[in-house]
Amino acid sequence: MAAMTNEMIAACYRGGVMVWSGEAPLHRERDRIVSNTGMNQASAAYYLSAVDALLSNGDIHKDINKTAVNTYLTKIEEDYGKEALVIAASVCFRRFEETKKLGNTCYYYKHLAEEHLGGLENGE
Repeated sequence: MAAMTNEMIAACYRGGVMVWSGEAPLHRERDRIVSNTGMNQASAAYYLSAVDALLSNGDIHKDINKTAVNTYLTKIEEDYGKEALVIAASVCFRRFEETKKLGNTCYYYKHLAEEHLGGLENGE
């Protein structure tokens, strides 16, 4: 499998927003991303679903990489504000707790959520 690129991460964010807003079905965005970036089809679906979950207070069912989580939290705050960031951070905290139950802890979900929320506490 090819390494996840910034282009793929950005494409999945844009596509995930479209899925979340109801502008496009997941399968259409998945196929568009695969065609445009060469990303693996299953991975594209996981990343699109993660963006949708972060925006809708849903659950992340398949882990995405740390760079993507960080990028998505940053973009969500920039595009939708502090309230949306708090919702996205809560999704990350839930995913961290779920990975603990599964014995495969992804600490970066918790760390990045705390880091981004810390910026809110500091008036950023």
